[in-house]
Amino acid sequence: CEEAATIMVHRYLVNESLDPKIMDREILKLVDWENKTFGYYKGTTAEEIVRILREYFGHKNVEIKTEFTIDDIMKAVAKGHPVILPVAGRLLPNPYFRPPGPVYHVIVIKGYFKGKIITNDPGTRNGKDLLYTPEALMNAIHDWNEKDILLGRKVMIVVYS
Repeated sequence: CEEAATIMVHRYLVNESLDPKIMDREILKLVDWENKTFGYYKGTTAEEIVRILREYFGHKNVEIKTEFTIDDIMKAVAKGHPVILPVAGRLLPNPYFRPPGPVYHVIVIKGYFKGKIITNDPGTRNGKDLLYTPEALMNAIHDWNEKDILLGRKVMIVVYS
């Protein structure tokens, strides 16, 4: 999901379309780069996601924020800046996950509507425009932590266009 989230953000920022065939091809290329660069591709942290965005995709203006509110997320998105959130997948109330859901997951925030946060969630076929409450989303935000995902810090990744 880290790969899919970064690919979605990149394609949005460069105004390029995306379909399942393109996504499959791009994921394989990115996984190859991650294996060569990191020595693995699963469980990448927020810092590694930023590195992918900077080094692989060339987006230099990327920031990790550790002190933020749901309003900060919505303000960034309102300004056209995609937000990537690492989450404890089993805390995310995604009705389309196969139980028990992923331990770690990454989603893209793309907007808000009537008090709900609009996401692109690469973890399911039904993830386009999936809505979450602000409370559920904030509760689920946790960066990757190998020992226990719930020990992962709350972070948001903002990609400035």
